[in-house]
Amino acid sequence: MKDAYPELPRRLCEKNLPLSSRIETAEAIIKKAYCQVPSFDALLDALLSVPLTEIHNSITLLPGIPVVPMLAKPTKSILDVLKRLNGLRFTCEYKYDGERAQVHMTSEGETKVSSASFPA
Repeated sequence: MKDAYPELPRRLCEKNLPLSSRIETAEAIIKKAYCQVPSFDALLDALLSVPLTEIHNSITLLPGIPVVPMLAKPTKSILDVLKRLNGLRFTCEYKYDGERAQVHMTSEGETKVSSASFPA
C-alpha cells in the first residue's frame, strides 16, 4: 500500500527514519498541502480527518481558493494536469509577461480573480 504513496508520505512511513527527519518530512507534507490550498480552515479540517500520509488525497485544488503563486508547480504535460485535476473541468493558457492572476469560477457561477498581492 505504501508504494502507492507520493514520495513524501512514502518517506514518512519508513520505520527507521530518525525523528528529526520524520519531523522535516511531516513539515514538507504540510507546506505542500498549504501551497495547494492556502486556507487554514481546509488544511486543519484535512489534518484532523485523515492521517498525514493520506493528506495528499484530502487537500485538493478548490475553486475560489487561489494556490500560492510563487510556489505553484508548473508542468509541461497536459497529462500531468489531467491526472492532477482528476476529471474536474478547467481551462488553461500559456503564461505571458504581465500580471499574475488566477481566475476561479465557483460551483454557484461566481467568478473570483486574485493576484499575488490581492487574494480573492
